[in-house]
Amino acid sequence: MCNEAKKELKMTQNRLEKYEKKAKRTEEVEIQMREMEAEMKKMKKELKERELEIKKEKCENQYRKISILKLEAKNAKMQLAEKKLSFNQPTRFTRKDHKSFGSTEELRAALTIMSNEMESIQRDNRSLREQIASISEAPRTPPVPESPSEGQPNHNRFALFRFQRIKDSLYHKKQLKQAKDMAEKLKSSSNLVEIHQIADYEYYQFEGRLLKYTKEVELNIQRIKETCDVSMVTPLPDIPEFSKRFVNLYWRIINNQSITSSEIEVSDSEFFICYVEMTSEALSCQEFKKVTYFECASKWLKIHRSCPHCRREMLNPEEFPNLSQ
Repeated sequence: MCNEAKKELKMTQNRLEKYEKKAKRTEEVEIQMREMEAEMKKMKKELKERELEIKKEKCENQYRKISILKLEAKNAKMQLAEKKLSFNQPTRFTRKDHKSFGSTEELRAALTIMSNEMESIQRDNRSLREQIASISEAPRTPPVPESPSEGQPNHNRFALFRFQRIKDSLYHKKQLKQAKDMAEKLKSSSNLVEIHQIADYEYYQFEGRLLKYTKEVELNIQRIKETCDVSMVTPLPDIPEFSKRFVNLYWRIINNQSITSSEIEVSDSEFFICYVEMTSEALSCQEFKKVTYFECASKWLKIHRSCPHCRREMLNPEEFPNLSQ
């Protein structure tokens, strides 16, 4: 009897141990399920934020495209107006006039196409703005805190994601290559020294502004990562672009239109060694009368004896030999 009772007690203990193990496994599974649900909610929220950012970026790209189309349309309208003026003058209808008539019809067709494209882009933009507004106004799911000290990480993540996207878009320097191509095309379209100087100056200015813009983006990324505080972010400078003067001059020369000397006059503030505007102490070439930064000129003259603009000698070749040779 005693042995049977011991056996039953042992069997009962074994069953209890099995039940305890099953209960522990059930608790572990429930904990894992809760963690997975929290992770799913977090991933869904991040996905919505990314979709919103992508749509905003698409909208900004559409705006840029509209601006370019508007510039092209304005240029085409100017050409069309000039053609109309030439038609209104009492001249004989020759083969040359017939060619001009054909090019005018082509301009009208191009204007119609650009107008249709702009309307299509504007419709897309309205649709995108409505989608963005509906996403922004939709009730958000409450955030699942990862730790008691978590404040506003989602906002920080969103800002970090935005700046990272901007940095990625600048990584391959596509904008700088396009600017270089435009400057080189302008220089190849004219033999005037002033045109070459303006093209170089505008490119250096664009390159400097792009460098400043990229550095500011990287600094903001670093600030968010170090402080987790969006209020520490500084506003970005204006997006690098060519001046209106350069764009107008570019289109006029590309389209073989006449230009005046005042349009290509190079001011003393336009400096070609660095991209900083002329405000500090400067040196001037006696013959060319072009002003140069004292600091930049000092570095230049340590290597060369000549003026950085006109290449005339500024130093005695015997006292200051040319170090570049």
